[in-house]
Amino acid sequence: MGLILFVIQLGIVPYAVPAIMPTWRWWLAVTLVGGGLLSALWIQDSILRSGPDFRAEPGDAFGVLMGVVITISFVTGVVVRAATLVMSAKGVRVRYSVAATIAGFGIMVAVLVLPILL
Repeated sequence: MGLILFVIQLGIVPYAVPAIMPTWRWWLAVTLVGGGLLSALWIQDSILRSGPDFRAEPGDAFGVLMGVVITISFVTGVVVRAATLVMSAKGVRVRYSVAATIAGFGIMVAVLVLPILL
């Protein structure tokens, strides 16, 4: 239960930011800025870890886990919002888009938690 709450608390904001963008222009801007920031952080992490003087500490695994949860949450929010934008362009009702957004978060939590619990 603690792992599920951890994933929900850490993943709600990175998921919600792209998922609640009102138009495709806002969605594109958030995708580029957020994706660029996450890419820069992962590149920096990779460079630091590949250095000859890097010594892994026990907390490093926890930091990588947090980075993975944030990244997957953000990517899931981007994909879900892209799907809901397409749905709204096709004339689907707003309540179905809201349902898809909520279901997308639940699926993201399940994808992150189920492999660890099984």
